[in-house]
Amino acid sequence: MKKYKYFFVSLLLPLLLSTGFWENDLGNEVVDNAVPEEELQLCSPQHHSFIDREKVSYKVYYNWNFVWIPAGEATFTVSESEDQYYFKAEGSSYPSYDWFFQVHDVYESKVRKSDLKPVWTRRRVAEGRHRLFHEHFIDYETGTARSIRGKTPEDAEEKIIEVGDCFHDIVSSIYFLRNSGIHTFDKGEKLPVNLFIDDTTYQVKVKYLGNDGRKKIKGLGKVKVQRIIPDLLTGSIFREEDEMNVWVTNDENRLPVMVESPIIVGSVKVFLTDYEHLLEPLEIK
Repeated sequence: MKKYKYFFVSLLLPLLLSTGFWENDLGNEVVDNAVPEEELQLCSPQHHSFIDREKVSYKVYYNWNFVWIPAGEATFTVSESEDQYYFKAEGSSYPSYDWFFQVHDVYESKVRKSDLKPVWTRRRVAEGRHRLFHEHFIDYETGTARSIRGKTPEDAEEKIIEVGDCFHDIVSSIYFLRNSGIHTFDKGEKLPVNLFIDDTTYQVKVKYLGNDGRKKIKGLGKVKVQRIIPDLLTGSIFREEDEMNVWVTNDENRLPVMVESPIIVGSVKVFLTDYEHLLEPLEIK
């Protein structure tokens, strides 16, 4: 089951820019710590798209042999303190799917309110027999992070790594994208995102494709949306020609409501199912 590591997370967390399979050769550019000034300007939020206590949930369907199988769900929550936001994403497979691949993953991040840059991150991954605990404490003044990694907190080893000033972890990258102002881009323009994972920062790009009318979201109704296409990491799941489409609300929430993507074996769909405490009410018809 090694090839399925992080697969479920990459589907359940719909704006992770296909972050599964980090143990493969990503083929993405490793970001130099000395980030150009013009790129630093893209690292901070340009808009405000969420508020304290926001909670959104998604359901994942896997298509195999023309049959759509409910595979699992993920929930994202936001908590606000005086100078930070705490983000949490938790994904689990359904019992009916566990015979194939049982999953329970928790991704957490604390970020500065001023620029949404992470100061602490933690991943707790349980996928099949695979286990991972990985925690970071980030110090921007020294340009370093304390990385604690192992199968469990008890056997985790600690080291100090160098970091730059322009990156987002898996969870904070989702909220950064919602606040990035990508909806003001010209059609076809790409936003670079420096993604910090497994002690390394990689650059992935998200293409903006503009307004896409009203999209029917399973179980919700029709929602005004815009469409983006994130970079895919080809290999065990995605082919070079595959393309993931992500639809986000065409309102101030900039909330992902649907994801479609082919994979090497079958395809997947992700739908927004529940939401609470959004910045503004969703307009659904």
